[in-house]
Amino acid sequence: MHINKVNANDIRTYRNDVLKNSSASTLERKMFSLKKFFEWAVKEGYTETNPVEEFFKSEEAAIEVKVERIEKQKKLSIPSYHSVEARIIAKLAGKPKLQKLAYNVFYA
Repeated sequence: MHINKVNANDIRTYRNDVLKNSSASTLERKMFSLKKFFEWAVKEGYTETNPVEEFFKSEEAAIEVKVERIEKQKKLSIPSYHSVEARIIAKLAGKPKLQKLAYNVFYA
């Protein structure tokens, strides 16, 4: 596969494969390495976009949509405590260790 053809869906597939056999810290290290590689590739002109950044943005947007849908269903005029928790966890989508820590703080 050519570097210009790698997209957020390819990164998602890779992440899911890594998650099957690896720990959160291994996933975090691999995603960080991929992100840095694509930053270099953009800087050197090998590609125009960083698909890892696109992946993180799409993950965050998907979680935001889910939270908004839940809030609309509850017809709340102010965000609920749970939606604030979910938004914080969503912001940490690219950092599994911090995401796990936040999840444990909120739900354990």
